[in-house]
Amino acid sequence: MLKKDLVDKVASATGLPKKTVAEVVDTMLDSIVEAAANGETVLLTGFGKWTGGIREPKPIKLKGYEGMTKRAPYVKFSLGKVFKEAVKNAPLSKFE
Repeated sequence: MLKKDLVDKVASATGLPKKTVAEVVDTMLDSIVEAAANGETVLLTGFGKWTGGIREPKPIKLKGYEGMTKRAPYVKFSLGKVFKEAVKNAPLSKFE
């Protein structure tokens, strides 16, 4: 599903204009990105949680090269219970 498809689906379900729905979706996504970039945890109950942290340097060995990775921020997403159950109970044919 593309963002456009999501906008179409929400607009159809709510009767709101696509332009309004697109603005809401963009604002929501921008808010999630901004919060995550500021190190905040974002929780959408039932859907999932974005958490971040700092990945510490670690040694790497490649053919003829040894060094360290850089210290870097990261964000991970954990599925919420409702989302996890929906995927778990979906027919396998949906994924083939």
